[in-house]
Order: sequence, then structure tokens, then C-alpha cells
Amino acid sequence: MQKIMIVEDDSKIAEQLKIHIEKYGYDVTCVIDFEHVMNAFYDINPDLVLLDINLPSFDGYYWCRQIRKESTLYDDYAINERLFHWQTQSRVAEGSKIAERYIHHKKRNHQIALFVREY
Repeated sequence: MQKIMIVEDDSKIAEQLKIHIEKYGYDVTCVIDFEHVMNAFYDINPDLVLLDINLPSFDGYYWCRQIRKESTLYDDYAINERLFHWQTQSRVAEGSKIAERYIHHKKRNHQIALFVREY
């Protein structure tokens, strides 16, 4: 089951989102500790994060940047329609929860998608 993490300081909105999304079979967790969103991110290991912009302590943009720091940065480009150049600069430590997503993606029935931006 795919996991969704909601970071929303209005509890009514968060609960309504949770109820609605769960109807579609997702495992939804609402974060209520807005100073430790990254701890929740590591614990939940979500497939998708929904962030409110106006949060107490740090805003949604801040948490988005923190989450993205934990991901892998790519300098990739398409060679042709079937081949691509993949030069990875990884910020993911072996054994981290994000690394586990890549390592165990087949067992979890996940697919890794590569999006290439052409300049």
C-alpha cells in the first residue's frame, strides 16, 4: 500500500484530506509535530508528501527543501529515445530509508521513473 504524509496545521483540513484519500486505498498519516517534520518523514517513509505552505515554525517551502536534500540529484540527458546518460551525484547514504526505497523497489511493487529535461 502506498503511503502519503500530510503536513497541514488545520486539523479539520488534514482530517478531511485523510478521510478522502483513504477511500482510494492509500495509507495516510497526518503530521502534527511541525518542528520535527523530517523525523516523521524518516519514520513514515512516504511515497508522497502533501505540504501546507503556511505552517508554524518553518513553512512548507522549508520542509520541501529539507526533504529534497535527502534525495538524489541527477545530471542526466537523453542520448536517444532508448538510451540516456546517467551521472549521479548521490546524497543518499547506504542504509538510509531513502536508499532502502531504491534497493527494495521491486519487492514493494514500486517502479523507478526517470525524468530527463532536455536543454
